[in-house]
Amino acid sequence: MSKLSIIFFISIILIFHFKSNASQIYIIKNEEGRYEGELSDIDNKIKSGYGIMNYSNGDIYKGQWENNSKNGKGIMNYASGDIHIGSWGFDSITGYGERKFFNGDSYKGYHKS
Repeated sequence: MSKLSIIFFISIILIFHFKSNASQIYIIKNEEGRYEGELSDIDNKIKSGYGIMNYSNGDIYKGQWENNSKNGKGIMNYASGDIHIGSWGFDSITGYGERKFFNGDSYKGYHKS
């Protein structure tokens, strides 16, 4: 089984785990894309908790959010075919993570935002 297949299966398991433990799942559609996940403020549509964002450019983020920012552990599948698995802080890659590039190259290590 390839590493990408393993990553895919792990992300599916995480999705079902978080969805089954989430208090309420909401769907938001706008020009940025489509978000499905938890909100801390329903009226103002503030993403917090676990959620999946399908961006209009083709990128897909699955992971933790805080105050509308990617914050915590997450997986970003870029439209280019690259994948980043790791930590996020205020919408930036930070801390330890792994980046797999479409061309087969990869990087494991720490990122500074």
